[in-house]
Amino acid sequence: MEYFFIVIIFNYLFSMTLTTLSFIALLSFVLVVIIQFFYYGCFFLKIPIHHNQQVQNNNQQEITINDDEGISIVITVKYEYDKILNVLPNLLNQKCDSFEVVLVNDNSNDDIKYLLQSYLQQYPNLKHIEIKQEAKLIKGKKYPLTVGIRSATNDIIVFAKSDTTPHSEQWVNHILQSYKRDPNIEIVIGYNSILKTDDFFNLWQRFENFHSALQYLSFAMSNKTYRSDPSNTSYRKRLFMRHRGFSSIYNLRDGEYDYFIHKISNKKNTKVLITQEAITYTSGFSNFKSWYKQKIKNASALKFIDKRTSLHLALYALSEICFYPSLIIALCFNHLNQLFSYAIEPSQVIILLFIIRVSVQHIVFYKSLKILQEKDLFKSIFYMDILLSLHYFKLLCSLLVRKRQHSIS
Repeated sequence: MEYFFIVIIFNYLFSMTLTTLSFIALLSFVLVVIIQFFYYGCFFLKIPIHHNQQVQNNNQQEITINDDEGISIVITVKYEYDKILNVLPNLLNQKCDSFEVVLVNDNSNDDIKYLLQSYLQQYPNLKHIEIKQEAKLIKGKKYPLTVGIRSATNDIIVFAKSDTTPHSEQWVNHILQSYKRDPNIEIVIGYNSILKTDDFFNLWQRFENFHSALQYLSFAMSNKTYRSDPSNTSYRKRLFMRHRGFSSIYNLRDGEYDYFIHKISNKKNTKVLITQEAITYTSGFSNFKSWYKQKIKNASALKFIDKRTSLHLALYALSEICFYPSLIIALCFNHLNQLFSYAIEPSQVIILLFIIRVSVQHIVFYKSLKILQEKDLFKSIFYMDILLSLHYFKLLCSLLVRKRQHSIS
């Protein structure tokens, strides 16, 4: 049956005139460009606009609630002695009047407990929770995170990974002030960057991470929160308890944290924090296989979000996939049409649209790269955008294959 429809489609295409095919190719490319302009203007441009408003509000708006309210940094570790050895001092030396670090040791048998003994004597705001019993029915880090949240003294919680390094000593202070300036805020989403190294894979990870953040941060600003980075996410303990913690997602393996942040966020309780001092850094993946596996997990979480947001994300991804193929096809068909007919040659229009789209992309990306301290990625935008198109296509194929395998099993 599938081959029958393919034959019909090819017969229909061959029956068309070259002028008709040229027009369809041109129209398809124009449609893709319009979709891209929509996302650049209505979503991605919100990041520099929001940042400027945030800076102005920070200078003008007064704090509205108790200055004595504190914040708890919750971090879980499992056989990560080397990472926590370098990161813990940066977390413990934050410039904040009232904060604590809650470190949950998840069944680790390495030397981390000996390291913590010296830190516990030096830092009274460090709290060590040791888990010796494994929750086999609860997937991932949900159980140690729940233990850390419940053990936290403060209502405001910010999460970090074992390799999270804040950009400044004012990181938690900026998060805390976000809550204090608006009593309705219950969730604060920040930007997490990947530490820079000299290899090409790291460059690709950093660009893809920036591009991914461009989407979930701008969507959160548009009241369409669908994910956040677990290395720089904060919410109130009472919000977590009100939704009964991770009880509704304890058996999920992929995308559970994105689903949870989507579930608890709404129009009034979520704020995006993208000031320079509030940025964090983590190490990238060491190999492509591990990185791509994580991307599959993130993409799988989209099935849990509302259909309207999911449609927006799918439409943008489809426009990324189709941009360069539709450009090439439009140029080829209209070149052939110029050779064999007297129709008006529209190649100049196609090239002009391409130049405008690339220029708009570079302008919008540059503004966001500057704010998020990623300016060195600017010179790589063009060829990284081509790789991004291929990445989305590969990701789409992987998800379709995965869905087919699940349906068969």
